[in-house]
Amino acid sequence: MNLLDSSFRPKDGIEAEDAGDEVLIYLPGGDKTLYLNETAAIVWRLCDGVRTGHEVMELLTEAYPDDAQEVRSQVLAAIEDFIARGIIDSDV
Repeated sequence: MNLLDSSFRPKDGIEAEDAGDEVLIYLPGGDKTLYLNETAAIVWRLCDGVRTGHEVMELLTEAYPDDAQEVRSQVLAAIEDFIARGIIDSDV
């Protein structure tokens, strides 16, 4: 199964604050904050537990067709980073 076949959502208890183009994620333990840039913030907002990674990627490549290849790699990198940091869950 491909990673992007899964849908993702923020883990229970993760606190996030929308700051315009950015999102601030308060990491568990309360001593660190993760600042998401504009692209990662969009990916975070789209990880709603309903959309798959492929659907998130498709939405963003449709929105930014001139940068489709870069957008694809940024979406994958953001999801992989969210998983590595333990801030999202998948339906797998």
